[in-house]
Amino acid sequence: MDSIFIYYRDISLNQKNPSRKKIMTTSISSNLIANTTGATIGKTSSAIAKAAKQLSTGERITKASDDAAGLSVGTGLKINMTALKTALTATGQANAVLGVADGAATGILDGLTRMKELTMQAAMGSSSSNERGYYNEEFQQLVSEQDRLVVTSTFNNKALLDGSLSGGKGVESNTASASEGATASANITFTGTVGTANAVAALNINGVAFDFDFTGAATVVTGANIVIDGTLTTTKASTIANIINNVGTDYHSTMTEQNAARLSDLVATANGNTLTITSKKEGVAGSFLVTAGGVANSAEYMATTSAGSTSYTVINGTAGTVSGYYSAGSTTGSLGRSSVSVQGTVGDNILKTLTQTTATSGWVTVNATDLANEDVLSVFGTKLTLKNKVETPESQILRSTSSDLETLKNIATYLNNSEDSNIANYIYEARLDSGNLQIRATAKGATSTVNGANLIIDTTTVSVSAGTAGAADGIDVSHISDNASFMGKLSGFTATRTGDDAVKLSIKAGDYTYEAEVKDTAPTADYIIRMKSNDLDGKGGWFDLQLAANNGVTVANQAEADNFAKRINDAVATLNFYQNRDISTFDASGTSIEDTVISMTSKSFDAINVADIKVVGSTETNDQKAQLSITLSDGRTFSKTDLAESAPKGQKIELINTTDSNEKISIIWGKDVKFITDTEVSTLNNDLLSAFKANQAGMSFQVGTKTDQVIDVELGDLSTKAVFKGEVLDITTEEGAKKAGEVIDAAIDEVKGARASIGAQQARFDSAASNIATTLQNTDAARAVYLDTNVAESSTNFGLAQVKMNASISVLAQVNNLPQSLLKLLG
Repeated sequence: MDSIFIYYRDISLNQKNPSRKKIMTTSISSNLIANTTGATIGKTSSAIAKAAKQLSTGERITKASDDAAGLSVGTGLKINMTALKTALTATGQANAVLGVADGAATGILDGLTRMKELTMQAAMGSSSSNERGYYNEEFQQLVSEQDRLVVTSTFNNKALLDGSLSGGKGVESNTASASEGATASANITFTGTVGTANAVAALNINGVAFDFDFTGAATVVTGANIVIDGTLTTTKASTIANIINNVGTDYHSTMTEQNAARLSDLVATANGNTLTITSKKEGVAGSFLVTAGGVANSAEYMATTSAGSTSYTVINGTAGTVSGYYSAGSTTGSLGRSSVSVQGTVGDNILKTLTQTTATSGWVTVNATDLANEDVLSVFGTKLTLKNKVETPESQILRSTSSDLETLKNIATYLNNSEDSNIANYIYEARLDSGNLQIRATAKGATSTVNGANLIIDTTTVSVSAGTAGAADGIDVSHISDNASFMGKLSGFTATRTGDDAVKLSIKAGDYTYEAEVKDTAPTADYIIRMKSNDLDGKGGWFDLQLAANNGVTVANQAEADNFAKRINDAVATLNFYQNRDISTFDASGTSIEDTVISMTSKSFDAINVADIKVVGSTETNDQKAQLSITLSDGRTFSKTDLAESAPKGQKIELINTTDSNEKISIIWGKDVKFITDTEVSTLNNDLLSAFKANQAGMSFQVGTKTDQVIDVELGDLSTKAVFKGEVLDITTEEGAKKAGEVIDAAIDEVKGARASIGAQQARFDSAASNIATTLQNTDAARAVYLDTNVAESSTNFGLAQVKMNASISVLAQVNNLPQSLLKLLG
């Protein structure tokens, strides 16, 4: 028998079948009450253990199951605290670095102050040459000491003041203005005895023949004929200029609209027997071409070249000598002629379909005999001499004594680095092809006007017009200059009616307003509108709109004039305007690519920074081409994936934007480049990064919990080469002392600025340290909420669990005796 059951009988009235009811079950083989009490003891024991561990470790969460979410948040805050403590240490290190730099800069400033004293003493007229020698000796010692300070001012073996911590800078492009004094002019000199014979000297100006008849008669104007009496006056000069400026239908029915526009802003002056015809600044009238025509009753005709300008001398037996020459209008800087181009599909057929091509000379073979020592080059009127040893870099090019190709490359490199406006409008390349030395010139951007002989190497002429002439239909913007804002989209044309089918068209683009008098808004033949800048000095240049035949607008009122302007706006709204600029901040000095030139064609130059450069070498085993890519911080990537194993000095390559083929970065190598070995590839990669300053980020210190929360310590180059701007100073003469004084003054200002920058950076790190300390304090408080033990709560829990444990143990002892008590019922 396993169990004893106790029953009772229900004896209530009217109960026929009284039921039996179970009132209690007690077992001697199992003790349910003891088991329940034991389980309670187990739970209480766990509670005591948890509270004891919390109190002993100080941690609220002793295992992940205690509070999984709280553990995640709290651990994250704990990690942040560790990072913040490191960041606080970093601010201290940064201030230490800046302190070392400031100490050295102070020493340099003290030295410069003493140098200033010495220059003042040496500049005094009362100082003798011996005294200046003593001053100079101390001066040079101070110069050496400054450079020593720069070299030895280090922190953890890292130089501080040599420019290596100048920080990565944004890429800057050359937006220099056109030369203020740029003109195109022709001089016509009348000399000799003026005869009475009917002798006429014809000069052709932009395709129009002007006959200068100097028979001794009074001044007469008939058509384009100018008859003078052998002497010039200001009045006669003005008359001649007026004839040329108004040559159109009034004086010469064959004159084209475009040529008339080019000649509409000429002026003429007289100086003795010399007549000078001059255009305004390049961009308004444009350059004009003067050539010699026929000469009546001439005894002799001779054409010569002089100083790179085509010069014509006409000798007449009875009339004396007439000479004229052409000098191209000149611009200076990256935004001269041909700096702007346009691409896209015209949005309204009121304009002709857009076509643009670039003027190029094609490859021209150069004779090795033209590359001898002392041979002269004439480039747009600038004379340059080949020399085995260069003594005057401004006018001499190094001739290689071992390689004619190297000499030709030197010529191309020299011209590509020239600041001369005309020379800079072209890109020059040199190569050896099938044993032939070759060079070519390519215009920067599309151009509709191609000059004649641009480059004469001794007896070899490189003529752009000998190759493919530039062309432009629809819109020609190759004569825009000085306007840094003429790019991207063009909009805002307005038209004011001036007569039937005639309007004044205007648009503001950047800093300049362009205007044109449109005489026919509904032409039956193609019609060129020349939009000229209204700047009085000619800045801004001009551009052409080409109205398509039979697609114009009839204008009888202002509303129709507005519609004409709207259609012009619609036509250009779909186009993008690009600028080509030299990258002025690219500096490869002292590297394997020294003298390399970089330019960029883009529709936006805002905030350009080079983020990365990648060079991939050529691999012969799998026929892999070399590759070069440049990635900007705005995400644009420019690349060329089919490079050869090497590129010679003077060769140009173009990296094309992977998302806009009209944008490109052009590189003209200053030295021979190879893309084969790992060393060559790595060197080129690093030198490009260095030249773009893409790999110089200062000395970074993390001041937050994220890797991008950094402050860079940026320190300039305080070497004498940098602060003296390359000047070599000597105060042994009064003149040298005065010059040195000016240089020292500028250097002192630069070093003072450097110290101010150091102080500002120290203040920034002090502020960062204060903010980090506050953040650290608040983060610790938040961490404590999640992870730290609440001692009062845990102590209470511990005491309560102990009481429960004692009670459970007492009860368990009693219920364990129940089976023994049940046996007594059996007697």
